[in-house]
Amino acid sequence: IGSWDGTFIYSWTQNPVWIVYDILTNDTYGLGVPEEHIDKYKFFQVAQYWDACDSVTGKFQGVDALADGTFRHKPRGLFTSIRQNQIGIPSGTAIKQRRFTLDISIADEGQAMDILNEITSSFRGALVYSLGKLTLAVDMPDEFPVMSFTEANIKKGSFSISGNKESEILSGVDVSYIDPTNHYKRETVRVDHDGSNAGNPKNQHENISTLDLKGVTRRSQALRYAQYQIAASKYL
Repeated sequence: IGSWDGTFIYSWTQNPVWIVYDILTNDTYGLGVPEEHIDKYKFFQVAQYWDACDSVTGKFQGVDALADGTFRHKPRGLFTSIRQNQIGIPSGTAIKQRRFTLDISIADEGQAMDILNEITSSFRGALVYSLGKLTLAVDMPDEFPVMSFTEANIKKGSFSISGNKESEILSGVDVSYIDPTNHYKRETVRVDHDGSNAGNPKNQHENISTLDLKGVTRRSQALRYAQYQIAASKYL
């Protein structure tokens, strides 16, 4: 369902939000933060969005992606053909998948916030302290705006507009991820901004960003992350 009464069912998960929550609250390998000090309903809102579920009904909607030829995209009992049941969904098949997943092993000791920041950065989020609780700050484009600002409700002289320099706008992103279909080796893929490969001369400074995504094992997720970074440098 789309609503939640705050009760947890403990199980394994690939949702990075609940992995962060587990590290924060676990008394054995985590920080042991009391539940009342965490805004778990904000965590739930973000987790539902990362699972690509409808915020009202809770039903899975998914985001567009392509299968990589493995069994990862459906439970084994839900394949629609003998071929799929034997080898998984063929590579390149259009599918719906969760927006973000995390497959990570934490095998070494480290600073808790460094580990948490690595995880939250994999889903373009940040762990912040607000109104006496730990919560998540993330960009969820489907959210309703909290407030609209226009000339009618902004006090004169109180507002300033700023933006990125043209030279700071990303022209491309090299993003690396773990590829399970290639013996779990790290792969790197380049994503360019629109029109950069059109063959037309561009009077633009080349600005390539390099991203190393921890725990990301899906090419489609890595591509979406890179596309977001390019768009953010232009429009945020």
